[in-house]
Amino acid sequence: MLIIIKEIQANERMTEFLRNEFNTGWVLLESNDSQYLRRALIRSLFAAIENVIWGMKLEILNRIKVARISFSEEDLAILKEKSIKYDKEGKSIVSTKYVEFKRNIRFVFESYVKSYGGNLNIDVESKDWKEFVCFVKIRNRITHPKIISDLIISDVEIEITSNVFQ
Repeated sequence: MLIIIKEIQANERMTEFLRNEFNTGWVLLESNDSQYLRRALIRSLFAAIENVIWGMKLEILNRIKVARISFSEEDLAILKEKSIKYDKEGKSIVSTKYVEFKRNIRFVFESYVKSYGGNLNIDVESKDWKEFVCFVKIRNRITHPKIISDLIISDVEIEITSNVFQ
C-alpha cells in the first residue's frame, strides 16, 4: 500500500505542474494569440486530464486495498493499465494496455464512484459530454494531422477547450 501512496503523492505533484502549465498557456494565449499556442494549450489540457484519470485509478486501487472492495480481474487490469497474454509455451506476458480515451474516462469515473459504494451513469447526451467528445476529437486531429488544415484551431474550438477546463 505504501507504493500506491507514494504514486498518489507523485501524481498530485504532476497534477499541480500540469495545472500551472495550462494556466500559463492561457495567459500566453491571451497576450499573443497564435495557432502554435492554441495547439499547445489543447495538448496541455489533454495531458492534465490524462494525469487526473491516472490519479483516480491510483485512488481506486488504494480504496480496493483499504476498504476491501471487490472489482473483477478484468477491471483491475484496466485500472493498472495492464494486459496479460500468454505465449506459445503458456507463459504470461504482461504489457501496458491503453484503453480508448472516452471509454477510459467513463470506466474510471464509474469505478471511482463504485469504490465509494455509489453508482454513476454518465449522461452521454448532455452538452458537457458532447463538448468533451468534441475536445477529444480536436486533440486527436492536431496530434495526428493528415493535412495542414488539421492543425488550425478555431475560436469555437478554443471556447470548447475553455468549457472542458471548467
